[in-house]
Amino acid sequence: MSWVSDAIDVPRETSGILVPKILGFLGSDRDSSPPRATGYHASAMFDFCPRETALVHRHFKVVPGKEEFSSTTLFTFKRGSVTHGILQNGVLAKMGVLVGWWCKLNTEERVEGVCPQDGGVWEYEEPSFRVSIDGTPDGPQWDLVGACDGILVLDGQTVGLEAKSCKTSIYRGLPKAFEDMRLIRDWYAAGGGSSKWHDKYARGHTFQLQIYLNALGIEDGVVLYLPKEPTQDDPPLLEFAVKRDPGVMDVAKKKIRLVAEAENGGDWRGPVPEGICRTPGCLRAQKCPVVNQCFSGDLA
Repeated sequence: MSWVSDAIDVPRETSGILVPKILGFLGSDRDSSPPRATGYHASAMFDFCPRETALVHRHFKVVPGKEEFSSTTLFTFKRGSVTHGILQNGVLAKMGVLVGWWCKLNTEERVEGVCPQDGGVWEYEEPSFRVSIDGTPDGPQWDLVGACDGILVLDGQTVGLEAKSCKTSIYRGLPKAFEDMRLIRDWYAAGGGSSKWHDKYARGHTFQLQIYLNALGIEDGVVLYLPKEPTQDDPPLLEFAVKRDPGVMDVAKKKIRLVAEAENGGDWRGPVPEGICRTPGCLRAQKCPVVNQCFSGDLA
């Protein structure tokens, strides 16, 4: 008896019956959008430019609203969530080094500490925070918010974790980028001084982790990278140690204060902040909607 049937003609090209449905669902399903707390998010503060915000409102009369993402971007978010879930719940939880709050699947049971090893399915709650900024109007929309990927206890040392995945081309340049990285607290260089993606990753993710360390009161941290296309020639993981620098938190707060000054009670006629980009050709400026107004001086 043959297990191979010649009665089925297997198509060699995709039929297009599934992919459009998946992307259509992601584009229309409101629950597909990642939950975002009201406020300024730590993950975006390195690239955040107060000058761009002020000029967009002044020139285009834009009113801030809900973030909109394309279906392909939402699918990328979901893949990232899966990677984080594997690392947090499938690896670090079983190692007994990830600490915080754990929720038992399909129950209301919550426990604090390391993940219980009782055979149940537990999911990690990422430590979140909300920091009020002096010198801004009242309201949660002016707060600095975020959630750390995890808090680890390694050999008695508490460590904040920021985990990222990236392309192999960027992955290979990270050791040199972290070696060359200088102080990043100077907000004029933050986000706008990078000409290469591995430099931007190293600075941006360190900046992000520094906010987490300061908000959560942790002295030490590690940025962990996973390659999206692992090869035998590359290490399976890369890690870079970070010491808490209060100056980085001051930079983030300053950015938000400058936006509040420019907002000027809602008319956006307050002082226009300086930009974070050094040239119109840097990675940050290439995607800025007001790069021409910014570098031409058209601020009226």
